[in-house]
Amino acid sequence: MRLFAVNCLAQLGRLADAEARASRHLRESLFRGDLYAAVNLRIGFANLRWLASDEPDLARRAIADAMHEWSKRGVHLEHFYELLALRGAR
Repeated sequence: MRLFAVNCLAQLGRLADAEARASRHLRESLFRGDLYAAVNLRIGFANLRWLASDEPDLARRAIADAMHEWSKRGVHLEHFYELLALRGAR
C-alpha cells in the first residue's frame, strides 16, 4: 500500500510528498529486510524524487543498486519499472 501511495503522489505531481514518504519507507524496508519494497522504492515513479532534486546521478545509482539486488531470472514488473526510471534519468 505504501508503494502505491508513493506512486500515486508522484503521478499527481506531488513530488515533495512522494519524496518524504519514499525516503521514510525505504529506510524502514531496508531495516526490515523487505527486498520487494526496497527495490520498488528506488525504481519506477518513486525514482522521480531524485530527478525532482536535480540529482540524475543519484537516480541512476539508485536504479542500478536496486536492480543488482533483484532476480535476473525471468521478466518481472520491476524490469519494466527499471526501464521507466532509466528513461527519466537519462
